[in-house]
Amino acid sequence: MTEISRRRLLGTGGAALATAALPWGSRIVRAGEPVCGFEPSRFDADPQVAVSLGQLIASLHECKSTSKTFSRARCSRIRRFGGMTRLDGFVADPATKDVVLWGQKEPDAPPLFLDDFVIAMRAAMGRYIGKPGEPGYNLAPGISIDPDPEVYRRLRAIDADDPDFDRRVEEVCASPQKVRVDGMPRHTRVAYVLVDADYRMKQVGQGTMKLPIDSPFPSHTEVSRTYSKIARKRGETLGPTNTRFWFAPGRFDYQVTPAADAGFLETAQVVLQDEDEKLTHDGLAASGAVNPMTRAFTCAWTERMEDTYRAEPIWRDMHNIFRHFALARIIVRHGVLEAVRFPVREHLDAYVVQPVKLWDTLPGKSLVYRDGGYTSWVCGGVSLGFDEANSRRRTSGASAASRILARRPQRDAVVWDVG
Repeated sequence: MTEISRRRLLGTGGAALATAALPWGSRIVRAGEPVCGFEPSRFDADPQVAVSLGQLIASLHECKSTSKTFSRARCSRIRRFGGMTRLDGFVADPATKDVVLWGQKEPDAPPLFLDDFVIAMRAAMGRYIGKPGEPGYNLAPGISIDPDPEVYRRLRAIDADDPDFDRRVEEVCASPQKVRVDGMPRHTRVAYVLVDADYRMKQVGQGTMKLPIDSPFPSHTEVSRTYSKIARKRGETLGPTNTRFWFAPGRFDYQVTPAADAGFLETAQVVLQDEDEKLTHDGLAASGAVNPMTRAFTCAWTERMEDTYRAEPIWRDMHNIFRHFALARIIVRHGVLEAVRFPVREHLDAYVVQPVKLWDTLPGKSLVYRDGGYTSWVCGGVSLGFDEANSRRRTSGASAASRILARRPQRDAVVWDVG
């Protein structure tokens, strides 16, 4: 019987095991394909609250002036999207050269932030593309926590029989990982929320943190330990692999009127993706494949994603940011701003986003257990890149546009209930 190597490198949220020698490992799943096939929840056009994008921004300009027309509480409410907690759709209002945004106002849900939506609109309009030849040119908005490939090499060099093995692994794994931001400004609330969510996801995968949901799914480490025991009984040898996990858009289908003067998100699915990486002389490179064990973990999380949103505010914040970027892309794709002659330069371009300091690096996390001397390490990211495959249009004559505009109390109203 061949003994499984006790020196094992397990990537990100847990054990990413090479499975070529196992019956269940012969199925190689192509990276980037739809995860698991779960159907997302569908939403109807049911607006509770509406806000004027133009008046929100104009009012915040007034908040920053010395006139002090608005109270601090009102200014805070304006910055938090007038009390809206989920952004669902838009209505074009040519009479006021405005775009009205509408959605839900739910008790105990985290607020939305105008800064996040402004960044999403600017990204959709190509404001953060940069110049050819510059780092990050034309990259989709997203974040990543990038490991140093040298750490993987150092981990593999640690002798599993070393009595100081655990401490040495922890020390090496704690090496700083670079926090990267693409396609949007770095020191913003958007980037901060996504990095925070990504880092916590890796801890959940490792098993060092549990999601506060009913009947939590097993961590990636737990899944891999189960398979490793089976492999050992079979006399199989599993080689080291590294895996990257990241949140990405699933299905973000939407309905829009024939004139594209109103629309809403019909689905808003965030999925967890995974892909094996290989260690080369140039660093880490995508292998183009995932194995069924890592996919089991991503499928489990994707299936319970809506439970996750309800569990902690950080996950709902992440979902709201995905919704912002999806709807912003729809508005820009269909030329809504141009159709109503929205003052882009005066409003969106001139808007000053409040800075939120983002970490330059984060420490790696490790987990050692004595069923073969396993270690795990974090890497991954969040992608906000939408394309035709995950943002499909369905033309519909049904719209709540007339009701939303009819409930607007006056032309310069900032926020109003739709009911």
